[in-house]
Amino acid sequence: MAALAKAGHHAIYQSTKERGFKKALKQATDLVLAAGGDGTTAKVACWLVDSGIPLGVLPLGTANNLARALGFVASAEEI
Repeated sequence: MAALAKAGHHAIYQSTKERGFKKALKQATDLVLAAGGDGTTAKVACWLVDSGIPLGVLPLGTANNLARALGFVASAEEI
């Protein structure tokens, strides 16, 4: 969150493990950044289908197979 703010972005954090994450994904926004592994990314992506909201991936999971396949292979700060 600090790195996003430092880069000039207004970011809001919402854990997929907490109540309200589905409601948060229905809010108007320019981009959703899924920070986690394949499971987190898939969980978020399912709720964004047909929303028109772009999804970025910050690979913080164990395997990060999806992130690697999509080319998100740099460090968290670089991404």
